[in-house]
Amino acid sequence: MPDIPLPPEPIITRWGTWLNTALFYANNFLEYKNIVESLMDDTTSIKNLK
Repeated sequence: MPDIPLPPEPIITRWGTWLNTALFYANNFLEYKNIVESLMDDTTSIKNLK
């Protein structure tokens, strides 16, 4: 994921920042999905994440 910037941080009192963050994750969903799927299943937290 070297080509993907860090996600924007939503600010609780600003709806626009929440929408920007949601759009960021929607646009980059497949990249994040591939990362999660590549994690090893040997810990409970990873099993819960998947």
